[in-house]
Amino acid sequence: MRHVSRAATGSMLGSIAAAWLLAQMPLHAHVKWFSEFDFSDRPLTLPEAVTPTFLALAGLSMATIALFVYLDRHLATALWYTRITAWLVARREHSVLVMRIGLGATLLLSWQAGTLFVPELAVGEWIGWVQFLVAFLLLFDAAVPIAGAAVMVLFGVGLTQYGAFHMLDYTFFIGVGYYLAVSRSEKPTFRGSGVPALYTTLGFSLCWAALEKIIYPQWSAYLLDVHPQLTLGLDPSFFLISAAFVEISLGYLLIICLLQRPLALLITLVFFLTTAVFGKTEVIGHTIIHTALIVFLLEGPGERYRAPIAFLERVRPRPAFAAATFALLLVILIIPYVYVAQRTYNLNLSASGTVALVDRPAVAPGEPRVFFIEPQDGATVESPVSFQFGAENFTVEALDTSPGHEGAGHYQLGVDTDCLPPGTVIPEGQPWIHFPDGTSEILVQLDPGAHRFCLQPGDAEHRTLTGGGMSAVVQITVR
Repeated sequence: MRHVSRAATGSMLGSIAAAWLLAQMPLHAHVKWFSEFDFSDRPLTLPEAVTPTFLALAGLSMATIALFVYLDRHLATALWYTRITAWLVARREHSVLVMRIGLGATLLLSWQAGTLFVPELAVGEWIGWVQFLVAFLLLFDAAVPIAGAAVMVLFGVGLTQYGAFHMLDYTFFIGVGYYLAVSRSEKPTFRGSGVPALYTTLGFSLCWAALEKIIYPQWSAYLLDVHPQLTLGLDPSFFLISAAFVEISLGYLLIICLLQRPLALLITLVFFLTTAVFGKTEVIGHTIIHTALIVFLLEGPGERYRAPIAFLERVRPRPAFAAATFALLLVILIIPYVYVAQRTYNLNLSASGTVALVDRPAVAPGEPRVFFIEPQDGATVESPVSFQFGAENFTVEALDTSPGHEGAGHYQLGVDTDCLPPGTVIPEGQPWIHFPDGTSEILVQLDPGAHRFCLQPGDAEHRTLTGGGMSAVVQITVR
């Protein structure tokens, strides 16, 4: 009767965990694959990012992780779970073959797309041919370690072209390369270190990439504008922070090797389900992650990786230890992320000669803001250029409340000029285009070259209106 009770408890907790993860189904598309992004965009500072909502979700994540410690213990004693585990362990010998197939597919897809590993890392043709050669080497057992080492070298090439801040999103390719490089080692210690390398690098990548939803919320704003169903009816700002914490929690659980096989199965199901929204690009980008997760299903924690919480001989302190180390990991990651993001932003400002007016305060949820819908920042377009705009939490006509001009507010588009301080009257003859709210399209004839535009609401006297989000900047190149 005791075993039945434990199995029932494990099943119940498993259902809770599955519901928690699958409820977050649309969260895991990598924003950089589907939205225009630019490291010259202003990141949030640490005080702006660590809001009461942030702290509340951090606390909820800690409590959930503590619950998962109990879930992991109960699953380990459930008869149905041990049977499934035994079936998977019996097929552990196929793990390296699975990784070879998945990595080969990833490299061939990237070769065909002209990218390095994933959709947004565009590279020269010669790197594509190197990836093709590495995929070819994976066909031969003896050449697998060479192919693994080559993957790590290719990651280094990505570092030289895109920088560490960007490439840290894809740290798991180091783990993939290392896993294959040691797969044929005659030393059990080296060979057994491949699985923990996969766990830790993939977990770190999930955590690091999730932080962009918190520090660069504007990158995800476009994605949510195009696919509003992703928010599940929630406030977009709350949804983004929630999505980030779910991803950070999943990455942390991988790192500490908690719920190894159930977690791998749930994550791969989530990635497959999001394909219905994001299509082929998501399949290409996540092929290698699916592969790693299948390896986790077969390997479990591996032969030589002991979960960190297992070092505590007593079971009772383990939930508190898991929750506390999650908080520590969050602090360790977000502080350097914010620092590097701000440093990158400042360097880009200095390199482009952009004036400080672009360094606007971040817009809090619910505050009025304007933004460009088309063209995207950094785009290359043909002339005449079609501009489309958006606004949130206000109507432009209601902005002008001066006597005799009520409801006369309008938009102002500055051509090759910087945004102006609030209250500035734009003189006649300045390169600004004025148009009313509701205008669906503005066509501007431009000469070839780089151009800069500022969007600001104005009143009847063409006076720029106040507000941290009441201006938007886009820089484009005309062919």
